Amino acid sequence: MNFKFKPILNLSFMGWLTVALASYYFVRNPLTPLLVAREWLPLGSSVGVVVEAAVNLMCAVWLYGVAFSLGRPLVKRLARLTGLETVLFAIPIGWGIIGLPLLALGLLGLLTTPILSGYALIISMPLAYQLIYQRPKLDGVMAHCRQHRWATLYFSLTLMIGLGLTLLPPTSWDGLFYHLTGPKLYLEAGGIYPGRDIPHLSFPSLYSIVFMLVMAVRGDIVPQLLHFGNYFLIIGLVYGTARRHLGVTNGWLAGLAVATLPMLLTLASWAYNDLALAFYANGAFYAYLCYREEGVGAEGRGWLIISGLCAGLAMSLKYTSFIAPLTIGLYILWQHRREPMVAMRQAFIFSAPAILIALPWYLKNMAFMGNPFYPFVFGGPFWNEFRAVGYAAAGTGLGQNPLSLLLLPLTITLGYDFVNGMQDASADGLTGPLFLLLLPPLLYLVSRYRRRPHPEYGAVVPLALFALAQTVVWTAGAFNSGALFQTRLMLAAFVTLAPLVALLYERLPRYDVTIQRIVQVAWGFILVMTLVHHVGECFVYQPWAYLSGGETREAYLQRRLPGHYRMMQYIDEALVDEATVLMLWEPRSYYCERDCRPDSILDSFGNFIYLYEDAEGIVGAWEEMGVSHVLIFQAGFDHLDSQEALAYDAVSLNRQLLDQLKADYLEQVTTTPGYELYEVRDE
Repeated sequence: MNFKFKPILNLSFMGWLTVALASYYFVRNPLTPLLVAREWLPLGSSVGVVVEAAVNLMCAVWLYGVAFSLGRPLVKRLARLTGLETVLFAIPIGWGIIGLPLLALGLLGLLTTPILSGYALIISMPLAYQLIYQRPKLDGVMAHCRQHRWATLYFSLTLMIGLGLTLLPPTSWDGLFYHLTGPKLYLEAGGIYPGRDIPHLSFPSLYSIVFMLVMAVRGDIVPQLLHFGNYFLIIGLVYGTARRHLGVTNGWLAGLAVATLPMLLTLASWAYNDLALAFYANGAFYAYLCYREEGVGAEGRGWLIISGLCAGLAMSLKYTSFIAPLTIGLYILWQHRREPMVAMRQAFIFSAPAILIALPWYLKNMAFMGNPFYPFVFGGPFWNEFRAVGYAAAGTGLGQNPLSLLLLPLTITLGYDFVNGMQDASADGLTGPLFLLLLPPLLYLVSRYRRRPHPEYGAVVPLALFALAQTVVWTAGAFNSGALFQTRLMLAAFVTLAPLVALLYERLPRYDVTIQRIVQVAWGFILVMTLVHHVGECFVYQPWAYLSGGETREAYLQRRLPGHYRMMQYIDEALVDEATVLMLWEPRSYYCERDCRPDSILDSFGNFIYLYEDAEGIVGAWEEMGVSHVLIFQAGFDHLDSQEALAYDAVSLNRQLLDQLKADYLEQVTTTPGYELYEVRDE
């Protein structure tokens, strides 16, 4: 390919590459955790702890096998799948087969140990049958692993690092907030019941329901292992997309592209559902692309049903998942726009399984809260105008400044908005610089195949538009609300782009071999630095101490959650069973064994002011609620106040009224770093 200004373009790209790498690693230096001095914990010699970790791992492998054995007959019946595709779709669809009956048991109030143990035994029977009589062969999957030894080595290293982090007791924010807290509350109550002011428990929660089963059988570490498995499902999915739909010779390139996202392994080690959502959204689109290849016949119909199942399972995880089924539905209608009846029929084939799979979660909300999308749109119990306005935080986002939109790729990569001074400082949203530095040639690649479509690369534009749709939705949210300025919510879009990055790399020699080699060196450097980042995480967590028995679970939690866990211990040990603890500016209640009422969206204090106006009215409301103690996360209050956090107004952070309550109505019981526990005085 000849360009008149080729030297200028090459120099421009080199300059862009240099700026992208330098700016990212200046802001996000992965060497920092390695250079910070800390007290190194010694190895232990406890065989029991090692055995416990092995049992947890075996439990996760068992449940993955159960999911595969339940999903495999269905997907094999629907379409002709390769060995890799069978694994990729059987396991995620198997989670739905496991989760929906569990939801039914919970709604019926049947979450008892005998029933759940019996359920675990029943769903294990297909796995036992297949292992004894069918023995599914995964030779095709292993063949893919042998094709590129360097990629296999890299993912083996990430596997070891990831397992070291995943086998630790849970300390992640959202895990302790609701992903693990919900299942814990359901198991304690023996069923799924309404009545708790934790809006996130009303969100679609397929993964939390599956977590509930393993928490009843084994404990709270296995849920992290279940989420961790999605790391490799995503690697396999982008590999398959690059090979089947883009004709990329080395599909491992797509896996290595998505592996440059530091957030991928970080999120995988937590009991979240972000990786599962990214897989289901992209799995649904993968199946739709297969339908495009096969046509409207029986084979194509099977792929369309699989796409609908994945879309429905995505909608069973988060409200924001709507973009995947909506985009696919529009694609189906556009594809058959000249045949209206065919378009409607195919759209129904796709949407029927999607709706049927997702519907139970929304019906549950309708029955419990009177709103299928609680707390959004129609409101409901525990919700009012103050909370709706505060949670939406409208007008606090990136703004409508055209410069913000122009700098958006840099903002997403660095996690910092240079126009408005906003920052996403969380470690769970790091993107790495690869996608930023390859953005200009990637845009050119897409535009080229848009103008000159090629049968072999027919999925280029659809994949690009699917990534664009997800990016537009994220951008709209981030521009409107500072609370949505979280780059981890864009994970699905990066997964979509990874196969296109692989195609771009293979096409670069047609433009300039030297540029490909430069990109290869930069790519390798980024992969090494991503690995260094994860090694740095290990230096922070020091998993070797806990996993070898050198550190107890209690000591680990006290080290990682110093003030929080000590306060939870005090509440559990010192307060009577009947105590009711109202938590202010603290949403994490997982380790509290008393009736702890978390501040789910950090607006409880402001909401009390909105409803009852003064200190006397607020204390009267607490007495009616049966509140005996108030836990104040003072460090959280101070942080929000000093940062002028976008989602919280002056009402929620009324320090003067808080001081009045402390002086006149509360008596301090104890403190830990960042926390103050008070008892409500009897008047």
